[in-house]
Amino acid sequence: MAVTIYNFVAGDTNSVVRVTIVNKQTRAAIDLTNATVLFIFSIDGGATKSATMTVLPPATAGVAQYQFVTGDLVAGVMIANIEVTFADTTILSQLDSFTFQVRAKL
Repeated sequence: MAVTIYNFVAGDTNSVVRVTIVNKQTRAAIDLTNATVLFIFSIDGGATKSATMTVLPPATAGVAQYQFVTGDLVAGVMIANIEVTFADTTILSQLDSFTFQVRAKL
């Protein structure tokens, strides 16, 4: 999966994580038609949250995003993973977690 590295500000609700899900070997986009994509994260080892991402059109491009909501972003280090469940119920999980820094609001 390809992801742009972000840093966030605590309390923001207009911040977005956008990922392109690709085949690791071929680098081809994975078709997300009828798939459910989850953004699973925790901050500083706290409770794990699982949120459904929005698949952006066309689904064949493999792009999904999540816009943070009130209470999601608190200061600390966020560890996150992506999990895709396809229409046939097979699951694809991200191998390597990514890390985001969430800084305190000034």
